[in-house]
Amino acid sequence: MKTVFCIGDSNTWGYTDTACYNGRYPAGVRWTSLIREEGFRVIDDGINGRMIPGEAESAEIAERVSGYSPCTVIIMLGTNDVIGGMSAAACGCKMDILIRTLKKDSGNTLILTAPVPVENGSWGAGKEAIRQSGLLPKIYAAIAENNGILLADAAHWGITVGPDGVHFDEKSHSVFARKMLKILKTAAETV
Repeated sequence: MKTVFCIGDSNTWGYTDTACYNGRYPAGVRWTSLIREEGFRVIDDGINGRMIPGEAESAEIAERVSGYSPCTVIIMLGTNDVIGGMSAAACGCKMDILIRTLKKDSGNTLILTAPVPVENGSWGAGKEAIRQSGLLPKIYAAIAENNGILLADAAHWGITVGPDGVHFDEKSHSVFARKMLKILKTAAETV
């Protein structure tokens, strides 16, 4: 069974402010669980509020991932960084460090995912955060190309976010899973 290690934030964890779900979409709704249903062993390393790690935390993440190598690693981070005031360019610099750390001696297949841009919503992402999040796909595409890894451009997958302007709505977890499964199958064919 192929292992998929998913490094992400609340959209990987499955956060929702929908009251009937008590803060987290259940298995069967979350995109990580939908990938699991297709026969993959999924390690869900989504953490609410997670930002792109620095060097020390990148090394810790790489160490955790190494326990599952060889595997496919999906990385989707950057949303919390831009909401917190970081520029897309600075996100790119931090992401490049994470990617290089994960690539080092791993033999893993890496998929860098450009997150869905934030929108104006109840979480109050300002105009600059919205603008910076819209720049991430182009920056991440360059990082993926420079590092010889796969890019998943979720920004162009028709994903919709809920009223908070940040988190996937229920239907979008299914859309995300279908698109990511296509990339995972392509990755398996090229290994």
